[in-house]
Amino acid sequence: GSGALPTLVVTAGLQLAIFAVALRRSTSATCTLDLWLLVPAAIGMAVWVSTDAPIAGAIGVVVADLCGLIPTVRKVWADPGSEPPVLWLIGGIAFVVACLAVRPATAGGLVYPSYLALGNVVVGSIAIGRRSSATTLVT
Repeated sequence: GSGALPTLVVTAGLQLAIFAVALRRSTSATCTLDLWLLVPAAIGMAVWVSTDAPIAGAIGVVVADLCGLIPTVRKVWADPGSEPPVLWLIGGIAFVVACLAVRPATAGGLVYPSYLALGNVVVGSIAIGRRSSATTLVT
């Protein structure tokens, strides 16, 4: 829609700034998959910006965001202490509440916050589960 382009510009600018800082300070290894994920992420963003269909735009955003979540999941799996699980779980709860607040409850309005709720809970759960596994193996 008409608000998509300004939102894209602001969001992209912030994400690029975070990306630049992360590249500079990162201790995580980037793999080929991380770079290849930029392709579907760009396609998802293009769909989001170019469509007037809410469900198509929401799916485009989910595809783009998922391409950023995959490297995060990989990193948390390898180093569960690298992410604070409580913050991810609180985020998951917040997005469940956001889903409950969507009125009218349409697929286009629920796809993204539902995905965010699930993604946050998955990352938080992996961090907790892998920390527990590491502790169990040590003791």
